[in-house]
Parts: sequence; C-alpha cells; structure tokens
Amino acid sequence: MPGKIKKIGYEKKGLGNYIKISHGEFEVTYGHLHTVLGEEGDFIEAGERVGISGNTGKSTGEHLHLAIKFKGKYVDPFPILNYLKGAL
Repeated sequence: MPGKIKKIGYEKKGLGNYIKISHGEFEVTYGHLHTVLGEEGDFIEAGERVGISGNTGKSTGEHLHLAIKFKGKYVDPFPILNYLKGAL
C-alpha cells in the first residue's frame, strides 16, 4: 500500500532495526531488519522495498517481524495480507 515512513529506529531488547509506515488508518511495523531503506517522512509507493530482513534486536534468527495496527489497535495481519495478495 502507498504510505509515509512515520518512524525509523532501533531497539536493542526488542525489534532491533525497525520501520513504521502510516497507511491512513493503518500503521505497519517491520522489525529485526538488517537494513532500513528510506528516511522518516518519505512517501512510498505500493510494492516499494522498505527494508532487508535480518537478525537484529532480541531475535534468535533471521526473520521479519510484521505488526499491523488499525486505528491504534493491533489486528491479525493475515486477512489484510490475503486481501492485498488477491488485489495484485
């Protein structure tokens, strides 16, 4: 989805390198990234790369942490990802 990079940061005991992207009423966080692509305030297009997965923060192996909030509350990402997959 198109959006705006809201925050880029690092949490030693949490997500490690992370990026938060605002998509209107949705906010998506990607964590444990090896590399973050872009800068706070950048607008992104749907499908644009925003990071490279890694093993940063409190992680036991390389993977991508994905969290989605809708109107400030965490939601199950699977219905959203399935909807987006069908829209492509």
